[in-house]
Amino acid sequence: MTATTPPNDQNFRYDTRHEAWSVVAVRPPTGGDDDVTLFDDRAQTQRLEESLLGVDVTDFVAVDSTAGRRPLGDYYPRVHRVTGTGAYTIELADSGQTLVDTAKRQMGTGDVAAIWNSCLTAGQQVTFTVTPGDPSQDAELFVVSSTAGAPATYVRDRASAAAATGAGTGQPESLAYTAPADGCVGVIIVNRAGNGTYTLTRS
Repeated sequence: MTATTPPNDQNFRYDTRHEAWSVVAVRPPTGGDDDVTLFDDRAQTQRLEESLLGVDVTDFVAVDSTAGRRPLGDYYPRVHRVTGTGAYTIELADSGQTLVDTAKRQMGTGDVAAIWNSCLTAGQQVTFTVTPGDPSQDAELFVVSSTAGAPATYVRDRASAAAATGAGTGQPESLAYTAPADGCVGVIIVNRAGNGTYTLTRS
């Protein structure tokens, strides 16, 4: 949804539906900076994680609900405007889909983020690549991971994610990744701009 931040922060709620990674992302208006903080309770006393990056950056927080990690349930994002004017866009991606080799996702100008689970074994080396189908599209590619038995790692912000080097509008982006342990990572596409079909591959 799209909203304009008033003098006070804006609060939202969502419920996770799949035993997989999910992500809530906030894309600011051009020249703006909107941060996102994720809470575990409606009263916002149990802060889980926050993404506080700068101007023209899409902040996100991802949650690992795969088996043995966080149980399915309710979460409460809060959006805080640091600077700028105009409307931001906030989106939850919680598809429960798994990336094995290739996936496609249509994303319009109003779409912010998409996420897939990708399950790996310890030491496995893979390369994730996102390729835009239209020259107007500008993607960012991230991988988030958690550590079994370490609950603090089950919720991740953008700064803790492995990130592909930005290649620019209309260009593919690739990220080489080595799994530190058996488990499923979250593979995130952020749609900075454009309208078209992204192709995501694991090789």
